[in-house]
Amino acid sequence: MQQAARQMMNPAAEILAHRTEFGLTAVQVSALQPLADQLNVSVDRMFARQGQLSPARERMMRAISDSTVVLDEAAIRAEACEQATQQADYTIAMVRAQQRIAGILTAAQREKFEELQVNRGMQMMQAFSGTAEKH
Repeated sequence: MQQAARQMMNPAAEILAHRTEFGLTAVQVSALQPLADQLNVSVDRMFARQGQLSPARERMMRAISDSTVVLDEAAIRAEACEQATQQADYTIAMVRAQQRIAGILTAAQREKFEELQVNRGMQMMQAFSGTAEKH
């Protein structure tokens, strides 16, 4: 599941996974691969951070779940700032990659990719609403 999420968070990797469908040339593949690799580093950092329970994050989670815990506002703010910084770093990397991808793909390939993203978004919404209905 993490691999699927990783690919969805990396448009260059997603395009490369559909290289035949997109009719990518060897030049396009060689231009997209470094972008995919760079975004994978950002995505992997996010997943690693989510998997780690730093002392500040542990205190924050404890404060949220246990009303008897003394509020450590500074720790909560520090953890929230770290999360926001990481999200901003990923978003900036994603926007830069999207801009470079737009310059690599042809107009027809960009259109096909937009369709793929819309379809994927609809599938995610359906999956989420199906999950929500079960609970």
